[in-house]
Amino acid sequence: MRVKVMSEQVFQRSITSKAGKPYNFREQEAVVEIGLERRIIVLGLEDGQAAYPKGEYEVMDASFDVDRNRNLVTKPFAKLVLKAVVGAVQPARAAG
Repeated sequence: MRVKVMSEQVFQRSITSKAGKPYNFREQEAVVEIGLERRIIVLGLEDGQAAYPKGEYEVMDASFDVDRNRNLVTKPFAKLVLKAVVGAVQPARAAG
């Protein structure tokens, strides 16, 4: 499966659990095409992780797991493993 990152914009949001513990999320949007359907998905970013540069990525096998019922599932969204499709990713820009 391939995903396409259209923008390097990172969205940040924070929530507080019922127990009062704060959680911060850093996310980036991408597009996935499945058959004739096109959907926007959210890629979770770890703290300090740079945004994915624009381009196409392949979702690697390490992004999938088998649950206790032996069903194939994706790992939590922050744990997806993406590999750039050669020639389809723009080089990262230097911060400045």
